[in-house]
Amino acid sequence: MTNATFASGTINNANSDNYALLVSNPKHIKVAVMTAKELFNNPKFSAQHFEVVVCGKAVQALLKNNEQQPEIEKGLRLGISFKACNISLKKAQITPAKLIKGVVVVPNGLVRMFELQKEGYHTIEL
Repeated sequence: MTNATFASGTINNANSDNYALLVSNPKHIKVAVMTAKELFNNPKFSAQHFEVVVCGKAVQALLKNNEQQPEIEKGLRLGISFKACNISLKKAQITPAKLIKGVVVVPNGLVRMFELQKEGYHTIEL
């Protein structure tokens, strides 16, 4: 297994077809969806799974009835998994019931990224 730095993440398995982005800026949700779509459609990358882990102030973008909802729903239809950091949700006083349907809450978004890296995902922080 090779270890190499890739942007601000780590590649634990250069042959992995799984990707994850850590998003802490709500403006980057659209970029994350666009990137996943390109990876799914590009024959150079046979992307199998794409996960967006959302932390910090970006969790606001996961609320129902906000301007990012159409983009997140588009991503969900493409097969992107959206994970919300529960620590960030608590800090922002957001309950899981207020999140867009399909968004999954994880206890700690940063730990989730480490788990994905350990599983061989290509990861980047936006």
